[in-house]
Amino acid sequence: MFVEADDRARGVMSDTQLAELVERLPIKPLLRVSDVTAALGCDVSVVYSWIDAGLVSTFRCEGGKAVERPSWRIFRSSLIDFLKTRINKV
Repeated sequence: MFVEADDRARGVMSDTQLAELVERLPIKPLLRVSDVTAALGCDVSVVYSWIDAGLVSTFRCEGGKAVERPSWRIFRSSLIDFLKTRINKV
């Protein structure tokens, strides 16, 4: 459902698409990367690029199994604010 990766990078998204994406997000204040990828239909590398660039507010979870990438939680409100900046303003 989410627009193609190139379009996302350029900010091509309508208000309607934004509303549909927000509806698909889990209703909880902290989201896992997998929550975001499932709701937005994008690759995990896209979400990590947003995290690495500081485009969404996150925190690193401690503990658990050692993994290649740290375990992050994304603030739902921050993700929604970020997605709002991607609306194509014509």
